[in-house]
Amino acid sequence: HLEKAKVKLALKHYNEALQELLQALQQEPKSAEICNFIGLTYLQMGQLDAARTYFKKASKLDPKYARPYNNMGAVYHVRKQYKNAIKAYKKAIELDPRFLLAYYNLANVYFAQKKYLQGIDTMHKLVQLDPNYLMRDRSNGLELGAASFEDQKRFYYYAKLYAQVGDVDKVLYFLRKSFEAGFKDTKEIQEDKDFAPYLQDPRFQALLAGKS
Repeated sequence: HLEKAKVKLALKHYNEALQELLQALQQEPKSAEICNFIGLTYLQMGQLDAARTYFKKASKLDPKYARPYNNMGAVYHVRKQYKNAIKAYKKAIELDPRFLLAYYNLANVYFAQKKYLQGIDTMHKLVQLDPNYLMRDRSNGLELGAASFEDQKRFYYYAKLYAQVGDVDKVLYFLRKSFEAGFKDTKEIQEDKDFAPYLQDPRFQALLAGKS
């Protein structure tokens, strides 16, 4: 039932996934993993109270299981209860220091509050663990990422992050994405010290010229 539910979740057939998961839970009533997936399904369906109930149940069944805390953080994140979201994401990272999605979500809570320095610091830790994480599609139905501030600024700060670590290809990629999302302040880019090493790069100049 659990494996069938995962397939249904990936296909976004949430009601069918939920039925499979509830049957699985009848067979294994003390499974933290199943409870977590039930919570995740309710979360995808927008039933936040039910989702939180099952995430809490999962965390009680297995206090060392990191994923319910990340997903519980997403419930608080959607509700803009940022203090609780930060606490939950940090708990997930404490339990699993390589939990990439929890770093991603924690950074986006900071960004949502315009705490850009904390957000960038968290993203630095994420990129150190996986330099290509931000380039990947995470919309597979099995995890939840909660990016919650406007795309143009999010992509702009991603470009700054990669500028700081010296990856010009990703700098250009995310600046281009920022422009596509509506960012227009090329003067801010030219005056930003993080982008100073790239101002003479012909690709960088061409990108800015195309948006001037």
